[in-house]
Amino acid sequence: MPSNGSAWGEGLLVSEDEMMSRIDLNLQAEPVGNADRGPAVSYRLGDYPGRISFVSAVSRCFCGGCNRLRLTSRGELLGCLYLQSGANLARLLADRASTSEIAAFVRHTVESPGFRRLPRETSVAGFNPYMRKVGG
Repeated sequence: MPSNGSAWGEGLLVSEDEMMSRIDLNLQAEPVGNADRGPAVSYRLGDYPGRISFVSAVSRCFCGGCNRLRLTSRGELLGCLYLQSGANLARLLADRASTSEIAAFVRHTVESPGFRRLPRETSVAGFNPYMRKVGG
């Protein structure tokens, strides 16, 4: 996944389709009802109890269905790894805001335009985060 300091480049990309071709197993996609895992697409192999999942940030845009939030160690609430902006939750925590005040702030923030990428935008943008700062 492209991130600052990762030495990633488009020449290193192995798409989900290519990985599936290389694996060359009869993998069956899990039903859409299991989509609560967020951007991951999961597959099963017959009766094997495990599954294989892909988060294909580059080869398959998932921005429109992303359900992830991240809270950094500095109290910044992020709606997208590939946007430079977040919301400062640390201030509320430092001011000992109530649970309902925090919930209202998070709800308002998540619903605000620009907190998440638009569904038709590509999953990866020109901004590459330092994953160690984000917690990923």
